[in-house]
Amino acid sequence: MSASILSLEGVRLSFGHADIIRGASFSIREGEIHALIGPNGAGKSTLFHLISGRLAPVSGHIRFRGRDIAGARPSLIARLGLSRSFQQTSAFPSLTVAENLAIAVMGATGERGSILRTSAAMPAVWARVEALLGKIGLARFADRIVANLAYSEQRILEIGLACAGDPALILLDEPTAGMSRAETEEMVPVLRAIARGRTLVLVEHDMEVVFRIADTVTVLVHGEVLVSGPPEAIRSDPRVRQAYLGQSPEAAHG
Repeated sequence: MSASILSLEGVRLSFGHADIIRGASFSIREGEIHALIGPNGAGKSTLFHLISGRLAPVSGHIRFRGRDIAGARPSLIARLGLSRSFQQTSAFPSLTVAENLAIAVMGATGERGSILRTSAAMPAVWARVEALLGKIGLARFADRIVANLAYSEQRILEIGLACAGDPALILLDEPTAGMSRAETEEMVPVLRAIARGRTLVLVEHDMEVVFRIADTVTVLVHGEVLVSGPPEAIRSDPRVRQAYLGQSPEAAHG
């Protein structure tokens, strides 16, 4: 079994007298696709904020590759090899897909230069951009202005931006949110492609996607970890169906 790359131990977060995250503890194995699910308001995005450094827990430990990163700056966490995407795209809408990826690569690697110069001026950057375009399936849109992309293509670009620095672990916040079934089907192979050689953690509401691609599923309810395990065990767990899926055992296996 692979070693743990990320672990949470007794992580708590409160705002005033309200407990948002209540002693969350679970671990993520290196190289796996790990899905975090739960009803609205369960604290999934808040956990992502804690892991990525946008929020600091009031207590507990968040260890990435053995290092406690609880309360660390997002920039430091990113340099350690942990990246994340957001539900809203962070791309520059007036620039092309390739230019956005180049800026992201430059930011992640510290490369200095201008995206307006020829590709020969920054060969390593543009080689990385070309590789990313192929991996996320947007090579044919390399020169398209981001504002002219379809919504699903912008969501895929957001994932590409998160991959720019070749992180060891990526947090994806609802990568298929707002997509049609056809668009979701196009996203699934992209998720599998970027997961090769790294660890992928996603918050996702589409249970079909979760059960198709996840190696492990953690269920969060009211800021607490209800259960964590392989997809089939989660799918058949009556506590999960009651708290989140709202399905009978027959429907859960349908």
